[in-house]
Order: sequence, then structure tokens, then C-alpha cells
Amino acid sequence: MQILGEEDLIKYPFLEETKQYIAKLGLTLDDFTSNEFEKVIRRCELRLMSSRYPPELYNLDKDTDLLSFMLAVIIIKASQREDVITKFAFNEARRAEFFLKTERNKNILTYILKRLLNINVYEVDYAIGNEYYEYAIHVKDYVKLSSSLKSVHWKIVNKIISNGLVYLKRQELIRLARDKIFQEIFKRIKDAPTPIVPQKLQYLVDIVRNRPIPKKLYEGSTLTEDPPCAKQILDKIKSGKNLSHYERFFITTFLLKKGKSIEEIVNLFSSSPDFNEKIAKYQVEHIAGLRGGRKKYNVPDCKTLFSQGLCYKDDSCDNISHPLNYKLKKSDGSHDRKK
Repeated sequence: MQILGEEDLIKYPFLEETKQYIAKLGLTLDDFTSNEFEKVIRRCELRLMSSRYPPELYNLDKDTDLLSFMLAVIIIKASQREDVITKFAFNEARRAEFFLKTERNKNILTYILKRLLNINVYEVDYAIGNEYYEYAIHVKDYVKLSSSLKSVHWKIVNKIISNGLVYLKRQELIRLARDKIFQEIFKRIKDAPTPIVPQKLQYLVDIVRNRPIPKKLYEGSTLTEDPPCAKQILDKIKSGKNLSHYERFFITTFLLKKGKSIEEIVNLFSSSPDFNEKIAKYQVEHIAGLRGGRKKYNVPDCKTLFSQGLCYKDDSCDNISHPLNYKLKKSDGSHDRKK
């Protein structure tokens, strides 16, 4: 029995059913140079240049939307821009999240979630007080899916567990699905062979290659400006990777102490796949002592960073005990003196 309709494939173009459908069309990249595919090209351009996840993008015929997704994936791979791969995958995951949240047919929702997560998803009707849970998954599956989420909300000790199952609200399961979608799209593009794009479509590759590189707070940094612990995290942000909670905490306190503004730090985090401007700004302001209990947090010392697995000490560190002392040691040349 066919569960998914045309509209469902348009909403979730990364599904296996989409790849099977496109394969049956038997198209090659050269086919897209024909005027017949002008709508697909225009739609692909919109997808490539979008910095958000506008839900209205699916309001086209099935072939146009699905082919534009496939073509966008090919073009991005040809561009060799990893930051664009990350952003594209995240935008498409957020777009899918929107449709999952607004999906009215529960049968389709459960089917989609099972396909996306590749695990058993059980429909339940479970209530504790005013809390209502619609789904359950095995503990081992939950631990694997939630491993990248650092908020205490996702800790296994804060979940309702019974008979080896973790009970989840609809929006929680969808949030887990979003991460899985992001990983799937990112991996698909990264692992794909680099295509040879026809000359007539080369301008699409140029659109991606020429996209401005996200403004970095430390764009002109040299190896001597920051201690290895800070540089490691800044490089991680630059490559579009998510940070752990403590990495965010440390780098925020470090940058605040160096005189960077709230806006500059929030802008730095904007290239992270899970960036949410409202949440990021609140967290930075909280660390700066402008929110909550108004406590301004200090930069962790080297011993604390070591205990958190964030110490990358090398010869340039000399014998400093605090990352804020690093530049002072470098500038006075003390590490170069022969003992």
C-alpha cells in the first residue's frame, strides 16, 4: 500500500522514495541544459541562495521541486564549499521540521519518523499530570539519537522510562528527527563523488563558490593571537561544527574578557548548524551577567579546561596556568628565552 503522496515527497525530498522516483526518470546532468528544465534551474537557484528555510518553497509541481533538490545537491558538491554543505543541510532539515510539526495525518507522520530515524517508533497514549506523550522509542535508540544535544532537557535521567522505552512528546521526536535529517543530507553530499558539471550549468557552481564566506570574528588571526584551547574551538566553529555546552561557555567567557561585544559573539556562533539567534543571544548575555542572577562568569583556568578535555597545550603555552595569560607570554618573548 502506498502511504506517501506527491506532496509528501515534495516536503521530504531526501527520502529513499524520492531517489527511486528520480532514478526512474533516467535523466543526466546534460538534460538540465535544455530549456525544458528552466523551472527546475530557477528553483535550484532559489534553493542555493536561500539562507533560511521558507516553507512556501514546496508549492510547485513534484518534478520541479524534487529535481531542483537533486540538482542543488550536485551543484553544492561540485563547489567544494563545506560551509555551504552544512548550511544547505541545516536549512533543508529545518524546512522538513516545519512540515513534520504541521503534519495532520498521524499515520504519515509516524511512517516518516520511522523512515527518517531508522528505528522502531511506537505510538502511545500516555499522560502524567498535564504532560502528554504520543510516542516511545527504545532507550538505546534514544541515547544514540540525543547524544549531540547538550541541554539538560535531553539527559536520559530527565525522561520518562518504562519497560525499556523512553516516552516522548511529538515535538521532541520531531526535534530528534531534524538532527537525523541534517546528518543524512550532509553525509550524502560529503560522500558523493565530485560531479562534472556541464558548462551551461557552471554558473550555478560559481554562485555557490562566490557566496560570501560567513564573517568570522577572528578572520585575520595568526597562530600567536590565541591559546591553542581557544583556537581549537574557533577553528571548529569556522568549519561549521557544533560545540559542546562547555566549549560554548569557555569561548564566550574568553571573548567577552577580550572585549568582544555580545553582537560580535552571537555573529560568530551564527555559522553553527544548530544556531538559534534568540537562544544564542540569551546565553551570551547570561554569561556576561546581563540576565538571570546577573552573575558575570569568569574564564575557566587551564586546570579546569584540562578536566573538561579542552586543553590542547603545546610548547607555545610555556607554563601559564590561565588562557588569558597566553598572549602576554607570547608578546614578551619569555617562551623563547634559553633557560
